[in-house]
Amino acid sequence: MSESKQGKLIAGKNHCDRCGQARPVHECAFSFRQTYQHWKALWEARTGRRLTNRRKRRLLANEEEQLDLKALSGIVYWMDLCQPCFAECESAPRPGFPQEFWEAVLRTPIRMTA
Repeated sequence: MSESKQGKLIAGKNHCDRCGQARPVHECAFSFRQTYQHWKALWEARTGRRLTNRRKRRLLANEEEQLDLKALSGIVYWMDLCQPCFAECESAPRPGFPQEFWEAVLRTPIRMTA
């Protein structure tokens, strides 16, 4: 179960970490709590290969592409976001791995219309 939480309004800070606009911001958190079986099934579906114990050891040992499926559920992204950015991030789908959500949603600012 993935969660999005919007915390308290941060007094004295008026700069959104995502869009850069000068607006009141809240402390926001995005977590990715799923079972190991969920992450394993996602990895197997993406690669088309079974995740054996031997393959797990290789993934953990590979320094460039290190992947620990058990650790993915502990990832939480904390950001200071304005209300429009939080609403967009909260409603965005999370079908993949946490890093993909970071790249596709959290790191990508909303497009402001004039």
